[in-house]
Amino acid sequence: METNIFKSSLRNRLFDFINFKQFQGYHYKVEINRIRRFDDFLIKKDYSCDVLTQEIIDDYTSSFAAICNNSKLSRFSIIKEFSIYLKMFEANSYLIYKNAFRQMPIKKSYIFTAEEIKSLLKYFKTNIKSDSLLSVTNYTISGILAFTGMRISECLNLNIKDWDEKNKLLFIKQGKFGKDRLIPLSDSVNIKLQKLMLIRRKHNAIENIEQLFINNKFKRVTYFAFNYHFKKFLNEYQINENKQWSRKPTIHSLRHTFAVNNILKFIKREENINNILPYLSTYMGHISLSSTQVYLQSVKEMKKIGADKFHKIFKKNI
Repeated sequence: METNIFKSSLRNRLFDFINFKQFQGYHYKVEINRIRRFDDFLIKKDYSCDVLTQEIIDDYTSSFAAICNNSKLSRFSIIKEFSIYLKMFEANSYLIYKNAFRQMPIKKSYIFTAEEIKSLLKYFKTNIKSDSLLSVTNYTISGILAFTGMRISECLNLNIKDWDEKNKLLFIKQGKFGKDRLIPLSDSVNIKLQKLMLIRRKHNAIENIEQLFINNKFKRVTYFAFNYHFKKFLNEYQINENKQWSRKPTIHSLRHTFAVNNILKFIKREENINNILPYLSTYMGHISLSSTQVYLQSVKEMKKIGADKFHKIFKKNI
C-alpha cells in the first residue's frame, strides 16, 4: 500500500500493519476495508490516543453487535490481529487475547474412504474418450485434487506457465486470501500432466492458449462443468451423506480428505503433531493455524473407516 488512507490517531500504525501483512504475502484487500471501518469509528469518537485501550475496543465491538455472527467475527478478528502487532511496539497498548464472539460450530466435512478415492480415479479414467480433450482433462483434474489437496478454484485457475515440469511443482498465484505458494507433485501426478499435454498437442491446443485445463472448445474448464461430472460420479457409485458426517460429499471434501490422511500419517510415525501442523498449514495455504486444526476433528472418525487401507492408496502419490 503506497499511500496512507487512514486518518485517525492510529493512522500510521494501521498503515504499517497493513504493509507488514502484505509483505508476508497477504494481499489484504478485504481486510483493508475492515480496518477503514475501525479508522472511521476512531475519528467519530474523537479518539486521540496512540495506543489501543480496552474501552475503545469495547465501544467498537458494541457498535456492530447487531450484525450477523460471521461478519462480527470478521471485523473483530482483524482488530485482534492489529492489537497483537501494536503490542510489539507499545507495551501499554491493550492486547486482545480472545474473540469477543463465539464462532459457530464447524460441521464436519465428508471424508472419502480409500475405496472411494480409487472409484473416483477409475470413474474418470474409464470415461476417457480418445478423441475428447475434456475427458482427459477431467481425469487429470481429479488426480490433482485427490493427491495434492489443492482447492478446486486454485486448480482450475492454473496456467501452463504455472507448471514446472522439470522440478515437479505447481505455482499457485493469488490463491485464497491472496497467498502465493508452491505445490510439490508426485511422479504419478506429474506424469498425468505430461500425458495431458500430449493430448493437447494432438488437438493443436498449445499455441496461444495459456490455460492449463481446457475443454473441447479450448476454453478454461469451469467449476460448474467439472462439478457436473463429479456429481455424476457420486450418484453412480452411490456415495452419499454418511450418518457419521454432517455434510454431503463435495469436491472440497477431497481437500479435507487429503489433509486428514497426512495427519494420520504423522500420527502413525509417532511425530509431534504440534510441530507438523505449521508445515501442513503453509502447504494448504491457510491464513492461520486454527484453520488447519479443524482437520483434527476428523482424525478420530477417519480411524474408524480403515486408515491403513487409506494409506496404501496414498503412499505412492504423496
